[in-house]
Amino acid sequence: MSETEDFEALKRQILVHNEKTKLSAAATNTTAVALFGGGFVLPVIGLSFPLAAAPPPGQVTLITMIGWALVAAGLHWWARSMLNGLR
Repeated sequence: MSETEDFEALKRQILVHNEKTKLSAAATNTTAVALFGGGFVLPVIGLSFPLAAAPPPGQVTLITMIGWALVAAGLHWWARSMLNGLR
């Protein structure tokens, strides 16, 4: 292989690596958004309206909501840190 072909192959490998990294970060962040929506936003909405399926208001509900929000924040942070590996 010539030096030009080696350089093109390296560029292609870097491009593939970057795209895989961005895809993984996007999937992780999407999971974080879904967990935040389901674990925090929906209970807030449920507590705001008197629905039969709403969780009972109390400490357990609040702790659970905060827990899901922290998990979502952690996943979002992890997704952002994945992007540091871009070349």
